Amino acid sequence: MYEIIGSLLFSLAFALWVFFDARKRENDQAIWFLGVLFLTAFVVPNYFAKRNLQKGEVRKGGTTWNVLKNFGLFWTLIVVLLFFFSSASVFNLLGTSVDNPLGLFGFLMLWGVPTIGALILGLFLKKPSEVETGPTGRLAKKRNQEQAT
Repeated sequence: MYEIIGSLLFSLAFALWVFFDARKRENDQAIWFLGVLFLTAFVVPNYFAKRNLQKGEVRKGGTTWNVLKNFGLFWTLIVVLLFFFSSASVFNLLGTSVDNPLGLFGFLMLWGVPTIGALILGLFLKKPSEVETGPTGRLAKKRNQEQAT
């Protein structure tokens, strides 16, 4: 029960952060908020790969690389939090509990397979020549309009 409440609070916290960040960057905050709220692990990496860049920010490697890289980082955060908050005792942390089928090896597999797989795939699909420099999207249009007047 606590895991469900914790995951809902985690999703809500990230969704609120994305909402305010998207508003600041002139992205569609309502769509990103709902996406993060319901599909946190998949939408947050996409948001970081596609959000409008502000002046001075740089994004390298292309959208696919950035989605996969951010998925690896975000999935690491999720698994670390899951590991610490789902373990009620030292025995569970060590994976020696009989009633815990995952154990330490299970958490390593839960983290390693998706993360390493995403990063290896991302390295093959990375486009080193693709570099975005802020401002981008609506922020770039806004800046161009300000310079025109």
